[in-house]
Amino acid sequence: MQNEIVIFKALTTNEALTEIELQSEKFLGLTVDMNSAKERKKVKDSAQLINDILKRVDRARIDHSKDYKAKVEAEATMIVDRLTVANKPLTDLVNAYSLKRKQILEAEHARQTTIDSSFSKLIDSAMEAIGQTSSVIEGIIDDVACYDFSPEVFQERTEEAVKKHAELMGKLQHMLAAQVASEELETRRAEIEEKERLQVEANQRAIRIKRESEIAEQAKAEAEATYATQLLENAERARVETIEREKRMAIDKIEAEEEAKRQAESAAKFERDKIAAEKAAEQDRVAKLEANKNHVGAIRKQIKLHIMASTGLDNETARKVVSSLLNCDRVKINY
Repeated sequence: MQNEIVIFKALTTNEALTEIELQSEKFLGLTVDMNSAKERKKVKDSAQLINDILKRVDRARIDHSKDYKAKVEAEATMIVDRLTVANKPLTDLVNAYSLKRKQILEAEHARQTTIDSSFSKLIDSAMEAIGQTSSVIEGIIDDVACYDFSPEVFQERTEEAVKKHAELMGKLQHMLAAQVASEELETRRAEIEEKERLQVEANQRAIRIKRESEIAEQAKAEAEATYATQLLENAERARVETIEREKRMAIDKIEAEEEAKRQAESAAKFERDKIAAEKAAEQDRVAKLEANKNHVGAIRKQIKLHIMASTGLDNETARKVVSSLLNCDRVKINY
């Protein structure tokens, strides 16, 4: 027996719930074509109607729970249970369709991902040619030309893949032609730069050789000038030294002559002094001899006079006696 709805009568009635339950029972064991938009809308609208009532009942339950908590909970639970049971055939259909649809979408996504990956692989193969040399691009063109366009891979996009392949081949051929032209231009540029470099080196070498020659010539001229200056300086130095030497020699000669003169004068003086000394000595000797002679004569005369006086001998005889005494070794006369 159905419980009477009192608190939530503003939201639904027992008759309305009964009608909903009867409508729901029609879907039990019923095969519904969920791929049909019309049928699918009918199921979703019915489920949405029940879900809307469930939401309003739940909201009202919360609003009236303070005043009618026990009664509210019992009546709300009764309504929810009846509506949940009534909604299950509908939600089962919707959930089954959603699951199947999800599986279909996932399979389609995986299929499209596989196709997109094949396209990406084709495009990536062509993109590898960017910035490469012509030989590398030729290898990539050969690889792309042999690309497999199996309908099993590209399926309904096989024609698109063929067009993309033709487009990429055209771009690769254009890239190859541009790269070949660029490499040829680079080769010509390198050749020109090499010629210019060699010319610059030759010019620099010629300038360096010329400069070295000028430096050598300048060094030679400076060396010759230095040598000439040195010769002049040496000659002047030699001339000055000769003059100085001659002056020194003249002075030395004069000094030597003066010294010789002094020595000659000294020698002459010495000789004069010697002669004078010898003369004086001779004169002194002579004087001494004369004095001695006179002294001896005087002593002998005294002896003679003494003999004459003592003996009475005459002068001649007394002289002879003195002479005889002088010749006698045993007679010594102290003068």
